[in-house]
Amino acid sequence: MDRLNINSTTRAATVEFIFDESGVSPIYSDGFLNLSHATLVIDGSSYTGGPATFDLFVSPNVASVSSNVTVTGFGVEGIDYTLTQDTVTNVVQISVTDYPGARATIAALGGLTTAPAVYEDDGDGDNPLGGTPATLSAGDLKTIYYDALDYEGNPTRVYAWIGIPAGASAGSPVPAVVLAHGGGGTAFLEWVQKWNDRGYAAIAMGLEGQTDDTSLPTMNTGWTIHGMPGPVRVGIYGDTGLPLEDQWMYHAVADVVLANSLMRSIPVIDATKIGLHGVSWGGVITSTAIGIDDRFAFAIPTYGCGHLFDVPNQYGTALGNNSFYKYVWDPMLRMDQATMPVLWFSWPQENNFSLDSQAYTYHAAINSTRMVSLVPGMGHGHPPTWNRPESYDYADAIVNSGSPWCVQDSISESGSSVQAVFSSSKALNSASLIYTTGTGYTGDLTWTEIAVNSFVESPAGTWTVDAALPPGTTGWLINVKATATPGYVDTNLIVSSDYREVIDVSTSPSVEIDHPLGQTQSVGNLGVSFTAPTNVEIVDVQFTAESHPGSFSFGEALPYVLWDAVPATSFLPIQFDNSVAGLTDLQTATATLTLVWEDQLDGTTDQLQVPVTVTARAPATVIYSVTAPWSSQSVYSFDGVIINSGAVVTFDTEDTAATLTVQDGALQMTLGNTLFVNDSLGIQSAGAINLTSGMLAPNVDAVQLDGDLTINGGTFQQSVIGIDADFTGSGTLSMVSGSFALTGGAAADLSTFGMLTEISGGSFEVVGQTQIASTGVFKVIGDSASINMDRIFGGSSGTFSFVLGPGGVSPVNIQYYANLQSMSLTVDGLSYEGGPGTHTLVDSTNLNGLVPAGNITVTGFAGQGLDASVEQDPTDGKDWVRLLLTLNDFGVWADGFGLSGADAFAIGNPDHDTLNNTMEYALGGDPTSGTDGNALPYLLPASGGAPGEFEFFYMRRLDAASRGLTYTVLRSTSLESGSWSTAGATETGSTPINGNFEEVTVSIAPADAVFVRLQVDLSE
Repeated sequence: MDRLNINSTTRAATVEFIFDESGVSPIYSDGFLNLSHATLVIDGSSYTGGPATFDLFVSPNVASVSSNVTVTGFGVEGIDYTLTQDTVTNVVQISVTDYPGARATIAALGGLTTAPAVYEDDGDGDNPLGGTPATLSAGDLKTIYYDALDYEGNPTRVYAWIGIPAGASAGSPVPAVVLAHGGGGTAFLEWVQKWNDRGYAAIAMGLEGQTDDTSLPTMNTGWTIHGMPGPVRVGIYGDTGLPLEDQWMYHAVADVVLANSLMRSIPVIDATKIGLHGVSWGGVITSTAIGIDDRFAFAIPTYGCGHLFDVPNQYGTALGNNSFYKYVWDPMLRMDQATMPVLWFSWPQENNFSLDSQAYTYHAAINSTRMVSLVPGMGHGHPPTWNRPESYDYADAIVNSGSPWCVQDSISESGSSVQAVFSSSKALNSASLIYTTGTGYTGDLTWTEIAVNSFVESPAGTWTVDAALPPGTTGWLINVKATATPGYVDTNLIVSSDYREVIDVSTSPSVEIDHPLGQTQSVGNLGVSFTAPTNVEIVDVQFTAESHPGSFSFGEALPYVLWDAVPATSFLPIQFDNSVAGLTDLQTATATLTLVWEDQLDGTTDQLQVPVTVTARAPATVIYSVTAPWSSQSVYSFDGVIINSGAVVTFDTEDTAATLTVQDGALQMTLGNTLFVNDSLGIQSAGAINLTSGMLAPNVDAVQLDGDLTINGGTFQQSVIGIDADFTGSGTLSMVSGSFALTGGAAADLSTFGMLTEISGGSFEVVGQTQIASTGVFKVIGDSASINMDRIFGGSSGTFSFVLGPGGVSPVNIQYYANLQSMSLTVDGLSYEGGPGTHTLVDSTNLNGLVPAGNITVTGFAGQGLDASVEQDPTDGKDWVRLLLTLNDFGVWADGFGLSGADAFAIGNPDHDTLNNTMEYALGGDPTSGTDGNALPYLLPASGGAPGEFEFFYMRRLDAASRGLTYTVLRSTSLESGSWSTAGATETGSTPINGNFEEVTVSIAPADAVFVRLQVDLSE
């Protein structure tokens, strides 16, 4: 077709796409495509092909898309298929996955119910299927291998420690537990023994081929690897691009299921009382396996859980865009299949698996009885888990009674008053409230434990706990304690309520959109602020009471995650389509927007409503050429604004402009208002923006700074979702106080700084990736700023410059990785007044690339008595760039006289005599004595010399060169500027005075008038 225009009620039509087994043909529209009044029906019930993307329409200009689409036969939207309609990329297509088939293949692992063959070893290279069959009986504590799934076409075996209590028998079988280790772990003998001591049989497997045989090759975790392993874990689901059957998690889950089958086949083990306990990555495996193998009597996932794709740490970075994890591997997908009771075991400060992700996971286990235990100060690792009593006493309760010994009956919240009710078969002896007022990743927050208001048992076995949340609480839980079985690091058992979040959302009072005539679509902004520990998920945006039905829409996919809590404000794009409304000049369209967010981690929601108004107008250019308030002229959201002729414009209202150019003059933002700029922002060389209050909120791809943007109390905030933001030019971005925030970006979103950025205070934050371009200098001045970035892009080739203040310098904190291999680094210590020490310059979680040594320049410390060097350490747990300061020879000398601070500087003169410290040091003086004494140089007529010839004498250190000291005698005949030189000043000899100094004689040539001075330089 030339054009397809379904743009009004009179042209409304239905377009059906009926897939056959291999796909469907697209519709080509060579001119433009408008689907605003089209109904699309897509039927995939006959499709039998694999993953693929199918164009439905192909057009160079998709003017408008359909809001009325029905898809059948492909499964669940967003998981099994994705429908894309995009007027920017001119795409209307459907992408079909094979996720249902992959999930079915994983579910089939639950069918591995036949006990695997067991061996004493894994055979050898000549006979990999060999090995000595093993027998298992009561009293055994030994290593075994058992058959597992093939990997890359080869048979595999799993190495394990297995222990069976000596008293077990077929007539008196014992319970058992399968133990799944975490990252860096192995088949731990000690873990097996601890369960054996409690009367349980136990098996701990090496899930990456680990073994205790030290004669074998060493693997990347430090353990040795046997000859028939399956796959080794590749990062965080880093192998999801491989065939499913070759992925590590697939084999790890299979190994757990097979271990269950093995234990069930042993006559002295009670097959109905076998549990699963996993730590860290083993907790992830446990969370996965319990939705696949329903034979387990109980489970104890420790730390590890599901819903990891939006954790703001290494897991979110790795999984945020990993669709295979989200729709195939996330334990959330099959958590409703878990039917056994589960203990969710962790601690509030857990720094790998967040409390909210754990809570999402256990709330999804709708058919499982849960018990939660969050132990303050527990720590992360295998010993912190197995040395505590909770897992053992929990297992005892399940195998003896079939139920946890304690469960939460209810939890409620009314204002600041909260209540939790517990039923317990053990006597509870105390309760406490654990809370945080922080925002960010739960593992980074401060958690405080305080007393509750009341703790009452009534009726018997039921305890009601009432507490008051302190002001500003964002997350909380209630812990109760009971007496534990003796023999562990704590005499108390800890049981927790569900983890709860206090989410408060507020919005701008309305959304007002000025729609430019001549354009089809326009966008307004709904400002949203929130308090919460980590984030808020917007799950629905609805438009009702529309004066022009179908003309309003939300511009982003749902759920839409807000990451930046108060004081930040996020701006949600509200789209208006005038091809539907048909407004003419000064006509309006209205609607009520309902914003729905997930209020609790169990899926309950809250909402609020905001009026939306659109007015159609003709665009204009507004010029300020004289000093005036902004409100002196009318500016609409599609208007361009120019400030010129030296005008100083005071921003005194809430407003939006399409473009803002400060050519010659200044915009003063001092009154606390917000200015949105939607298309372009530029400051020319004679222009300036001074942001001392309020907010400047551009929504642009590039900010051209040839003048100055100064932030001193206000907020510069821009969402970089889906865009690459460039800050370039010959001017300066100066950050004194307030905040600069580029928010909302994903890992691939790139923000580039190609000019001088000076940060001496306030908060500077960039999400996504940051690039310091070759023309960019990122200068940190003093130690009053907070600087946080997600990532440093590997293409960065600019300069990090650190200028220390009297107390040091603020570090640049990198949340994920820093690639510095093409960058330069300068450090200036001229203003530093501290002593020796270590100052972090860049602090990351993954220092991928180091600044080349030849690109590092450090100056200004010698005069402070310090040697300075830069240390770069990419070792895990360090990943930092640090400045190391130690006393140099001059510093040791000054320290020996008790000097400190500015008194110890080379230019200091604490005794207020004629010699500063450099001279005192060079000439052998005393910086604490006001009498210069013998340290002063002197001038005498030359002995036996010609009339008017003099000799100049001064003290010089014998090791001056090694101390960085340079002595220069200068002569002048006029004292005029530029007249001083070494001409006519000739060293003729020196006489040692002691082991440290010599007296130097310099011949001074005669003249009508002659002047002499000594210059001493102290080099770095």
